[in-house]
Amino acid sequence: MSVEIFKKRINVNSIKDRCFLLDHTLKSKLNIGKIFVINLKNRIDRLARFDREMVKFGVEYKIIDGINGLNCKECFKLYLKFITSSYKDICFNNLYSESLFNNFKTEISPNVFAYILSQKVIFEESIKNSYENILIFDDDVFFTNNAILYLNDFAKKNKSFSLILLGSSEYAIDEKIKKIKNDDNVRYYQPKSLDTCGSFAVIYNKKIYNEILINIEKYIQYGPYDNIILGNIYNRYKEECFVINPTICVPDITNSDIRDKKREQIAHSQKMHWDIERFDEFTEPIIVTIIIDNFDILESTTKTSFNINNLYINIMYISRDGILPIFGEKNINDDYIPLNLSYSFLRKLNIPFSYLTIIWKSNIKLSKRNISDQIRFFLMKNQECFKYKNNLF
Repeated sequence: MSVEIFKKRINVNSIKDRCFLLDHTLKSKLNIGKIFVINLKNRIDRLARFDREMVKFGVEYKIIDGINGLNCKECFKLYLKFITSSYKDICFNNLYSESLFNNFKTEISPNVFAYILSQKVIFEESIKNSYENILIFDDDVFFTNNAILYLNDFAKKNKSFSLILLGSSEYAIDEKIKKIKNDDNVRYYQPKSLDTCGSFAVIYNKKIYNEILINIEKYIQYGPYDNIILGNIYNRYKEECFVINPTICVPDITNSDIRDKKREQIAHSQKMHWDIERFDEFTEPIIVTIIIDNFDILESTTKTSFNINNLYINIMYISRDGILPIFGEKNINDDYIPLNLSYSFLRKLNIPFSYLTIIWKSNIKLSKRNISDQIRFFLMKNQECFKYKNNLF
């Protein structure tokens, strides 16, 4: 199978300083040994969007295949046990209030437990490779405009930590936290178990890797990772856990694979004191152009434009008149040009605006599954910020 994929060229000069500063802060000042992102294999759209965001900030990362709770017997078993349990069964040691427990039962899904098991994979790998510190992202986060400034400021003042939240959700904001949230001069505060929620962008120190694994084994049946597993860390290391203020990483909460309940981004962000100025930029559609030279690979049900979740796919071919969309049988003639052409020729063509362009020189059917597999494989191998030498555009 011959498939070539190219990323849209990003103006390197415009982001060079930003990439250098964030990379320097993460690696030199915070000693991050590895950055991970958890992504479900069927959410290639989220991975592509996350990749575009990380490229803009020069962040290299490793993809961890998230466990799909709907296909995991252990996760489904834990889910059924949780939703059929009484408050007395689950909260024997007052982990959280009865009202919070009832709220969890309405929003929880098998993916809550799958997410915990996905985290477990990362910590086992981090112990094996002796990483000093790690950063774990969910695949739906974006940076705020002042992310580098605030992270760098934190790194200057704090050399020792167990855990750093780059963002959080504060549902039960007391007067102390409310005052901090409204004061941009306060750069960090200590998280509070059950009140400080979210694990969408977290830096961990090696001293707590084993303890988190122990907490997972001990508390996985009791519900969400951030409330229970991390909540215990907050209680044990009160002076060594931090939340950066203001939040420098924000999640897109409009489409969650963990929660069944959908939320509205603007209203929730205002409630959480999140800066979402870059939200529209982050959620811009990811467009993929696929250029073919063999019409036999089109399945009878294949449309020339379609979606894979939030990934927008356009199928085109190269003709003597340039790159054209395929409109049914009228294009299936001898007017196309085979794709064994030089890159210099391809550069002259009017390539449609897209984040990824795929040259599909293959007899493999052009199915959604095959497209997703090729994009995922490409992104797993091409995550560095400045590797644009082979780009056509």
